[in-house]
Amino acid sequence: PTQLKQQIAGDVITLSLQDHAGMLPRAQELLHMQSFVRDIQGSERALQVYVERGEESLATTLRLLDNAGIDVQTVALARPSLDDVFLRKTGRSLREPVGNGYAR
Repeated sequence: PTQLKQQIAGDVITLSLQDHAGMLPRAQELLHMQSFVRDIQGSERALQVYVERGEESLATTLRLLDNAGIDVQTVALARPSLDDVFLRKTGRSLREPVGNGYAR
């Protein structure tokens, strides 16, 4: 697990957005241009933003989105988990339903 987590070193900012008028793609585009952003994974209404120095990047991220008129509903900062590794490798969450069951 430690080696897998090191592959996506950095912190993860999870943002839930109000996706009216295509705000999610706009937020992704804006954040992709930032030097501190290593990667972005998106779902229907949330973004997982992989960053360096999460404590510093979080404030900058929120300011950027606010200045662009993008409403953030919730925000969380965390170190990568095995679910984050799975999401990055497969593009879906371990908890996301697949067919009649859940991803394993």
